[in-house]
Amino acid sequence: MTTGTRTQRGEEVAALVARGRLTYTVDEAAELLGVSRGAAYAAVRAGHVPAERIGRRWVVPCARFHAWLGEPVRSSTGARVR
Repeated sequence: MTTGTRTQRGEEVAALVARGRLTYTVDEAAELLGVSRGAAYAAVRAGHVPAERIGRRWVVPCARFHAWLGEPVRSSTGARVR
């Protein structure tokens, strides 16, 4: 993600969501949640935010993240996913 204003970062994350990616980075999840990077990593490590560790990296599965938020999950075509 490029550096810039919070609005620019929010637009970048919205574009990622629209592309139907399978995972978010913790930074992207932080942006979606409106919390700091440090707070997001702390929540991931504590198990409060659904995430998986792959090697040294944390990834946040999009479907589990949105289900955790209580949002309907949609595929890249816009169809609802169960």
